[in-house]
Amino acid sequence: MLRHTQKWLALPMNNKMQKTSSNASPRSCTPGTNESHHADEEEGPCHTSPRKERPDGKKKEKARRGKNLVSNGQTFYMEAMENIWAKKEKVEELKEIKKKERNDMRLAVETRRLELKNEAENKKLELMQEVENKKLELKQQAENRKLQELALKQRLDDEKIINMDLRGMSELQQKFYMDKQEEIITRRYGGGAS
Repeated sequence: MLRHTQKWLALPMNNKMQKTSSNASPRSCTPGTNESHHADEEEGPCHTSPRKERPDGKKKEKARRGKNLVSNGQTFYMEAMENIWAKKEKVEELKEIKKKERNDMRLAVETRRLELKNEAENKKLELMQEVENKKLELKQQAENRKLQELALKQRLDDEKIINMDLRGMSELQQKFYMDKQEEIITRRYGGGAS
């Protein structure tokens, strides 16, 4: 099960002894014995392939990555890019704020324009209504004047007929004017002549 892990891949798979030098005996270097372990320390590795170390643990790997992740130049570059992005975001925010202010101002101007237009239309309607009322009033006054003039003319005609001297007229003319005089008196006073 463990034969494919990194730790065990570095070890030789067969249990045969390997000779590292010409004067070393094959038994001097056996894996797993204390003697061979001490011999490894004194004489070096007992087999030809270099022995790999154990992989680093998580903490050690994180510390190594944190220290050597980027060089100073790359750090400066990253900081510069972050500053540029921050400035760009601020510029975009300012653009949005200005755009909103322009839209608000445009909306306020349009609202004011519509209010003024409505006020002008209302005033125009009021003026037109006043003109119509004035026309009706003048027309009524003209009709009243006309009626008064007609009444005055009728009165003058009535007075002329009433004041007419019937002595120099023929009987037929006298009868006509007498009927007219009675009609005028009846119309004015509602009664007959005595």
